[in-house]
Amino acid sequence: MSTVAQVARLVEPFLARHPEFVRIGRTLERRPVGHLSVGFDIRRTAYKGHISPMWGAGITFGPPPHFGGGIGRTLDRADGYLDAPDLQARLLDELELANETILQRFTSLEALVELEMAVHPSFAMIRFLKAVLLAGVGRLAEADNLLAADIEYRIREGERFDPLYVKLRTGSKAWHSRQEEVKNRRLFIGHLKHLHGFIERRDLAGLAALLHDWEAQGVAARKMTDYWQRSPFPLELGGGD
Repeated sequence: MSTVAQVARLVEPFLARHPEFVRIGRTLERRPVGHLSVGFDIRRTAYKGHISPMWGAGITFGPPPHFGGGIGRTLDRADGYLDAPDLQARLLDELELANETILQRFTSLEALVELEMAVHPSFAMIRFLKAVLLAGVGRLAEADNLLAADIEYRIREGERFDPLYVKLRTGSKAWHSRQEEVKNRRLFIGHLKHLHGFIERRDLAGLAALLHDWEAQGVAARKMTDYWQRSPFPLELGGGD
């Protein structure tokens, strides 16, 4: 594991060269923050003094409880231990290269749609997030199909696995844990159904209001409010279908 203070020292030269980035804990976030979240995550691992950095690009207006997510890729050459004498140099080189060749291409939600697979991420955008992204740019027919399929899959998976837990002793630790899992799954599916309703009805005003609300909550949860600029979604400006 590594500490936030150690991460701060490692990335200080990069931030000095790139004032458009700000460090928030272990993440380097590109400013201003809007519908897109673009930057780096200097991830810790289970190993003492070890880091596993990655670049990432995603949306800030996903459903609760996480409110966002997207695509990314580990910076393999910068993966290593803090006591390695060349770790900081490798990390800085990888940050510069990824920023120049990848992150600067993510300039809009439309760019994220187009680049989602073109940059060959090791962390791809999962289906419900892709649907939210498509809704934000106004591609409602595609969003409708993706989200309907995702909701159906989640309901079906619950029906498939729930019977496996009927033998759990009522009141046991495992039973309580399972009850919490079921409650959270139902809440999440409820959020997706709420979103899907606006998309199905082609209620652009209601859809935009929901996405703005999720974005505000997500930005606050990630402590990025000071760097956030609220703006209309492409669907509000006549984009998409």
